Amino acid sequence: MTNPQSSTNYLVTGGKGQVGRCLNSVFSDHPQKKVYFIDKRTIDSTNLGQLERFFAKNTIDIVINCAAFTHVDLSESNPGLAYQTNVIGVQNILKMCLKYDTKLIHLSTDYVFDGQKKEPYKEDDPTNPINQYGKSKEQAEKDILASKVTAIIIRSSWIFSPFGHNFLKSILTQLKTKKKLKVVSNQKGLPTYGIDLAQFILYLSENIDSLNHRLYHFANLGPTTWYNFAQEIINKIKPKNHFSLIVNNETNGLVRRPSYSVLDTRRIREEFNINPRLWKLALEDCIKLIQQDG
Repeated sequence: MTNPQSSTNYLVTGGKGQVGRCLNSVFSDHPQKKVYFIDKRTIDSTNLGQLERFFAKNTIDIVINCAAFTHVDLSESNPGLAYQTNVIGVQNILKMCLKYDTKLIHLSTDYVFDGQKKEPYKEDDPTNPINQYGKSKEQAEKDILASKVTAIIIRSSWIFSPFGHNFLKSILTQLKTKKKLKVVSNQKGLPTYGIDLAQFILYLSENIDSLNHRLYHFANLGPTTWYNFAQEIINKIKPKNHFSLIVNNETNGLVRRPSYSVLDTRRIREEFNINPRLWKLALEDCIKLIQQDG
């Protein structure tokens, strides 16, 4: 399926965030595409007036919404913060898309599931989030699916990349400053390389008028735990100093997280013949980029 839209104008919200920066990197190989990257410091999606002024001045064919409040612990103690960006912001974007006949690609999360399933979650499985962050993302999905906007939702999980804050970069930092690290081993999911995700988003954007579904899962292959993820990072880095990785599954009253949130990616394989690579292979590429940048 190929129908490149070389003249498409894009708006990427959350442009300074991790996935936004991955998209910036991917779009740099497509100079014929006009892309506006915005974040809350320039144009805040929760401010309808700011969005309205932008859309009135610029022709936008597709919005890629990467703007999200992703701090899970802070979302629990102050759900209004998550709701403002993850729900109100999305509602504002939908209003603009409807008014200006603009299409939408929205990034969602594995946290819309409760983790009780013992096999990978399919796109059509019932959602049942167990924390405030997940609830805000679920509400955004419902609003999008109920709208008349041509919109695609992509659920992903455990995103890592050379950009922003993520688990990989946190481990790399701690390898330099600590001799031991405690990581949970009782949560299983799929790590996702942000660059691979960005390439998939671009592919969907070029074929958005001919897709069979409104909801897709994308993640790299190979279910794992945070502990094994950390162990693989250490194995690939081979730190010079002795470093101990310790299992710590004590919750201490922290926010509930799904114990199993592996996403089923068969839909994209069957519909597009896209088979994501193993996360361990993607991790190698990501670490090389980080090391090149020094």
